[in-house]
Amino acid sequence: LTDVYATLEAITEQPRQDVGGEDGFNLLPVFRGADSSGRSALISHSIGGSFAIRKGPWKLCLSAGSGGWSAPRENVAKKQSLPTAQLYNLSKDPAETNNIIDSRPKIARSLLRMLELQVQHGRSTKGESLSNDRNVTFIPTGVELPASLQPAK
Repeated sequence: LTDVYATLEAITEQPRQDVGGEDGFNLLPVFRGADSSGRSALISHSIGGSFAIRKGPWKLCLSAGSGGWSAPRENVAKKQSLPTAQLYNLSKDPAETNNIIDSRPKIARSLLRMLELQVQHGRSTKGESLSNDRNVTFIPTGVELPASLQPAK
């Protein structure tokens, strides 16, 4: 649904509005055979409040649990001392079974920085920076990021 607004603007030949649907991309070129909508990364926010960002084959999840309806739920994952962040290469591991965050710290940090910048910008598309309608917290209070997400020294 994120892209509906921008796509309808294109279909109806309306000028792109700077506010309203600011994270949407026009999908009309894709419907006409283009390879991409121009989106470089996708941020998702689960029903439980967990953030994830995907770019290419990489997906960084900022949660110990599944981040959604499936097991393990966040409270159970914390009791099991599961890592507070997860990195997956979805082209090799589409089922997200092998958390490789410790072996790919540069990729994890890059994705986290991209997430931070897009939230600070108030949008994931080009345009003037906008303010968010609330304070955005990626990691819950009291939860520490794993060493792989700490700034490189």
